[in-house]
Amino acid sequence: MRKPFYFLLLIALTNCVYAQKLPDIQNISLWAPANIKADGKFQEWGAGFAAENKRTELQYTICNDEKNLYLALRATNTEVATKILRGGISFTINTEGKKKNNDAFVITYPIVVRNANGRNAGGRNVQVMGEGMQMSRGTREGAVIGGNTQGGVERTQAQRDSIQLALHKSQLAGVKEIRISGFKSIADSALSIYNEYGLKAAASFDDKGLFFCEFAVPLELLDVKLDSAPEIAYQIKLNGMDIGVALGGQVVFRAVAISGGSGGGGNNIRNNTSRQDMFAATDFWGKYIFQKNK
Repeated sequence: MRKPFYFLLLIALTNCVYAQKLPDIQNISLWAPANIKADGKFQEWGAGFAAENKRTELQYTICNDEKNLYLALRATNTEVATKILRGGISFTINTEGKKKNNDAFVITYPIVVRNANGRNAGGRNVQVMGEGMQMSRGTREGAVIGGNTQGGVERTQAQRDSIQLALHKSQLAGVKEIRISGFKSIADSALSIYNEYGLKAAASFDDKGLFFCEFAVPLELLDVKLDSAPEIAYQIKLNGMDIGVALGGQVVFRAVAISGGSGGGGNNIRNNTSRQDMFAATDFWGKYIFQKNK
């Protein structure tokens, strides 16, 4: 007699789960959170994100107020965060509503500066290796990660994750520029993150090593007036890593996903695909209609 009840309960719970599933591309207009600062801190976005894109493995929200267009995004695992630090995120805005880069505004951040030898501005060589990749004979993992292990003592996974997070935070702290193109009133260039034009980009890592980033783009720079704002097309692109830089250094990373995954051969396939994705650009396009008021 209880079977019909449990069956109906299961359907109700299933529908609830699907109702909470985020779309792959944002499909709503949103007014920006109150007192938003675009400072790379997550607290204004406590309600969550508007979409979760499978191709780029990013959760994101696009919104606006009377002065700015905003993009907030979070990487869903630490591997994506590593890719972002290698090639940056390019946020492209086409105010003609065309999914084309021609005559579009482009903002790229973060830009981790390296010299010709693949060193960061701080002087450390960086090599990104996927989990399961073989190291050169005679080199222990503990000696490779961080480069300061004495006696070749291997580190625990918790120690390796901690070192990776410290490295990521150090790299992000050294980012001082935003790269732009397509703005009529500003020459294509690398701008200081403290520029006078109101263009803002900032990011941070949480304790799990997950990357969060905010962009703020003044509507004035886009030649957009809110009361007559057009539908725009936008592209979010993870640029991928320069393989010439990647093969020159000595740091190993391990991806840590938010949710658990299956074991066995599936993980090996995932690791191989992830290593390829690290070098290849991944992107998606969407469209956004400005919210006219609160």
